[in-house]
Amino acid sequence: MLVHFDYTSLNKTAKYNEATRAFFPCKDRHRNTYGDLNVSRTICMNVFAVDSIEKFENEVIKKLPCVGFDQWRGSDNKYSHRAKFQLQSVVENRMRSGEAAIFFNSKLPHAARDFIAKNLGPLFFAMHIRAERILKLARTIRDMTAVKECISYLTARVQRHKNLSTAPVPVFLASDFAGYGSSSKRVRQARQNSKSLNHILAPLKPVIFQPSTYNLTDRGAVAIVEMNISVGVW
Repeated sequence: MLVHFDYTSLNKTAKYNEATRAFFPCKDRHRNTYGDLNVSRTICMNVFAVDSIEKFENEVIKKLPCVGFDQWRGSDNKYSHRAKFQLQSVVENRMRSGEAAIFFNSKLPHAARDFIAKNLGPLFFAMHIRAERILKLARTIRDMTAVKECISYLTARVQRHKNLSTAPVPVFLASDFAGYGSSSKRVRQARQNSKSLNHILAPLKPVIFQPSTYNLTDRGAVAIVEMNISVGVW
């Protein structure tokens, strides 16, 4: 079974009802294979209509032993945009983050290694900018000013380290306001100001991953490659 999570506010959708239609078989989802896994049934479920792990386990997945999640954002009672039921009590064997790599498409780590070899080399600086996070914390009319200040500080700091190096060291840049960055509405403001943000970074002459070179179109796949590059995977 595959559970597709819908994060639409309950008061904005007619598809779901806490009493009768918190979940139902997805009729418009036709993808049934994921690598070597075959999906026999896909359930569409509104995250906010299922508020207990008991309901999720007993009514939605009916205690099936092999269940996949689509669009899972984690669970946390502190944030309104996350699920309110905890999985720890029913997931006996949790994987460590390193073990999760077995589910990655094998061409993604290969793309990261190939990109490093052709564009960066064994020694480089890696910069990961999450404007979305900065905008979330700023919450004022000076939101973009805060982003620019952070990027300016980061640029200056990396430049100082580059100046101390006895040989040229390239800089790799991954950012959520790039074309294949975050799809969140919060980062839209940064994407609209991407030219001015990239202007601040220009002195570093950053190297940016080009998904088209590796025939990648999925944001998630691009993010995996960029994170592998950032940690210098070999």
